[in-house]
Amino acid sequence: MTSHYSDTDVFVRSMATRGGQGGLALKTQEVGEVFDAAGFDVIIYETVGVGQIELDVIQATDTVVVVLVPESGDEVQMLKAGLMEIGNIFAINKSDRPGANKLMIILKNFLSTLSIEEGKWLPQVVHTVATEGKGSNELVKSIDSHRFFNEEQGIQKQKMDERYKCRITELITDDYVNKFWDDANRSKLQRELKKNQYDRTSPYDLAKQMLER
Repeated sequence: MTSHYSDTDVFVRSMATRGGQGGLALKTQEVGEVFDAAGFDVIIYETVGVGQIELDVIQATDTVVVVLVPESGDEVQMLKAGLMEIGNIFAINKSDRPGANKLMIILKNFLSTLSIEEGKWLPQVVHTVATEGKGSNELVKSIDSHRFFNEEQGIQKQKMDERYKCRITELITDDYVNKFWDDANRSKLQRELKKNQYDRTSPYDLAKQMLER
């Protein structure tokens, strides 16, 4: 990234998650929409890490690239971390280090056991050495292959439609939640919180009272 900071065709921005629990900042998708409208042809999101709860990237992107290194640790634990379910492409970076081939074999063996339905993408595994540029072309080709596959299968439109629906739902939900928590409903909740927990109104009943008033 440092080699492109002055490139007029490249924009790099670091964003704080600000409480986001899905691996991306809360406004990441909105920023992506701005870049898309501005004519940027490739938009790359980097998550804060990888884990079972960091699933926002699946919704936000067309292709998910999981980057691993030979020093990732216990391979079995890695395979249990939910990565196999979210990755379209697995890039083993620093593949010139010991353990890279072992990791490649483990990944390919695991992927070979997956039940791939007709019309579904089979995840690919590539070796890269980022500091030397090795494997970069192969990685780009894999990303392009996945993009072409999505377009041919109609998955690209499905993803775009789903993103659009989710954004509308989020905006409506945020608006309704803000309107719902007016002074009256906040007061009702505070009155219940002051009571002993065994004397409080059932959450279901209290929610119903708030919604029906």
